[in-house]
Amino acid sequence: MSGARLYLAGASLGPAAFGSTSLVNPASTQVGFITLLNDVTSPLATATSQRQPTFNLYPNPARTAATATGLAPGAPLQVADLLGRTVATTVADASGKATLALPACLRAGVYLVRSGTQAVRLTVE
Repeated sequence: MSGARLYLAGASLGPAAFGSTSLVNPASTQVGFITLLNDVTSPLATATSQRQPTFNLYPNPARTAATATGLAPGAPLQVADLLGRTVATTVADASGKATLALPACLRAGVYLVRSGTQAVRLTVE
């Protein structure tokens, strides 16, 4: 269909290409978009990279400990408060699992659990 125009809105969880236009954003970060595509003659979107598997954290909310799964073997894992201060660390075992022992003095609130470029929020009760 030469000359056709298409208004497109949506969200992407990773990089995507729309004809000659590319949407670049970090894997596992959702970015919204709205665009006008002119002369639509090619597939609308194609994946440009594979998403990294995200790790899971349970229980969440937690009180004294949390378990992370889906990590790379030997991957470091750290818990940071809202000011970015590290409050707990551990390393994943050979199966990609890690148990985070939360310090008894840790206040209730929301913390960020990071491993490499991935992050998950943890609520501490």
